[in-house]
Amino acid sequence: MTLLSVENARQRLLSQAAPVVACETIALDQALGRILGDDVIATRAVPPADNSAMDGFAVRSNDVVIGKPLAIHQIIPAGSPG
Repeated sequence: MTLLSVENARQRLLSQAAPVVACETIALDQALGRILGDDVIATRAVPPADNSAMDGFAVRSNDVVIGKPLAIHQIIPAGSPG
C-alpha cells in the first residue's frame, strides 16, 4: 500500500468535490444517499439535560506503569457535570 502525502490526498478529494448549487426540502425517509446542504438545527435539546451515555476512565499513557495500580483522582456520578 502506498501512502499519500496530506497535500496529495487533499488534492484528490477536492478534485472530486462539487459545490452544492441548490437545496430542497424533502422527507427524511427520502434522504438516503443525499447530501446535506445546510445546517440542521434541533427544535429541542435531546437529552434535555447534560448526561453521559457511557461509564469509563480517562488514562494518560504517561501515568501507566506496568504492574502498578492506577490511582483514582475523581469520581463523577452519572448525570453530574464533570
